[in-house]
Amino acid sequence: MEDTPARSPIGIGTGSAIIIFRNDTDPAKPEVVYEAVKLEWDGRFTTKVTEKAENINFRAVQAYYLPGNAFGDCYSEIIEKK
Repeated sequence: MEDTPARSPIGIGTGSAIIIFRNDTDPAKPEVVYEAVKLEWDGRFTTKVTEKAENINFRAVQAYYLPGNAFGDCYSEIIEKK
């Protein structure tokens, strides 16, 4: 049985991603650093921990997808720093 293109995962090469580094140790004064990254042709992206993120001693990271035409925005899961 062959799967249809509608059900097959296909990368999206339009739009961009914003990486969000957070330190919520003090809930009254959370620290956040945003880094924009480009998507590859297949929708993948990579990033490195920036000096700014290290300076706030980030505790978690999350990605936010800014869509191209005909797509919706979304957030990734939150990844806690170990």
